[in-house]
Amino acid sequence: SNLQSIGGRLEIRDCDALTSLNGLYNLTSVGAGEKELIIDNNAVLNNISGIANIAPGSISKLVINNNPQLAFCNYPNICTYINDYDPLVYLRTILNNNAACLNEYYLSIVCSPSGCPTGDLNLTSQTD
Repeated sequence: SNLQSIGGRLEIRDCDALTSLNGLYNLTSVGAGEKELIIDNNAVLNNISGIANIAPGSISKLVINNNPQLAFCNYPNICTYINDYDPLVYLRTILNNNAACLNEYYLSIVCSPSGCPTGDLNLTSQTD
């Protein structure tokens, strides 16, 4: 695809047969407006490498949620967004995926160069 930017929200939701986002490989920005990247409730999605070139600063809200086959999402741009951007300004919801993408906590560990979380950890349940 030659698509390089989107002027607002990119929402990929409820696509029961979608396995990959490879067609978005040239996308570098979700741009102006809502600046949201939402990947939610895709039953067989297992590859989001197509979004690996999106500049993290072009996103103001990141949702990777309810994609049970998605085990790898620690691309450099996603890791930068999770570990380096203020979560009060750059909103994120990472939940109910698989393996390292299970939730934001696991993703932050995988994205950490040392493999260990940095900063304060707030555990609210036994499963955390």
